[in-house]
Amino acid sequence: LVTSRHLRAFTVWLHEREYAKTTIARRVSAVRSWFRFLCRQGTVTKNPADGLRPPRQDKKLPHFLSAELLDNLLQTPPADTPMGLRDRAIMESLYSAGLRVSELTGLNLGDIDFDAGIATIRGKGKKERLAFFGAQSLKTLKTWLQARASVLAQKLTAAKYIDAVFLNKNGTRLTSRSVGRLMEKYLAQAGLDPRTSPHTLRHSFATHL
Repeated sequence: LVTSRHLRAFTVWLHEREYAKTTIARRVSAVRSWFRFLCRQGTVTKNPADGLRPPRQDKKLPHFLSAELLDNLLQTPPADTPMGLRDRAIMESLYSAGLRVSELTGLNLGDIDFDAGIATIRGKGKKERLAFFGAQSLKTLKTWLQARASVLAQKLTAAKYIDAVFLNKNGTRLTSRSVGRLMEKYLAQAGLDPRTSPHTLRHSFATHL
């Protein structure tokens, strides 16, 4: 008969054999699932794995960019094309205001108070918060909005898209997936760590405060 004492000894043995915590967690999970099945089948009347817990996993520190590497990345998009100006504004906004990608793509013109340097951000569950833009990011954003007007002037865009701050080359609202793709492109051009993501810019924002 297997008891909780046997199972605790099993986990101790796994630790002594220096298995990775993720491996131990998978094996503990398998044991727990097996005994839950036996209980449902009536094979055992008491589950000895009830008190069995997987090891606490180590938290990975978020990846972030140094100020120098971040500056190199922000300067990578071309400053002489509308889409390059847009991409500079995107990365500045992700970094300076600490925006999530979904918050950035959902940003509308009426959400931004340029005089105060503040934007109303709408997140999950329709919750709202205020994001503060630095002087450089506001300058970059204003430059993009001037170029944005020329993009819209060349496109027959549906009215529902006109309020979007960030547009794609067709004049419609930019998607989160597109932001991820443009990040990959500029990371490769800048020769930076491919693990870097839009979330990395948010982590860098917090690190450089």
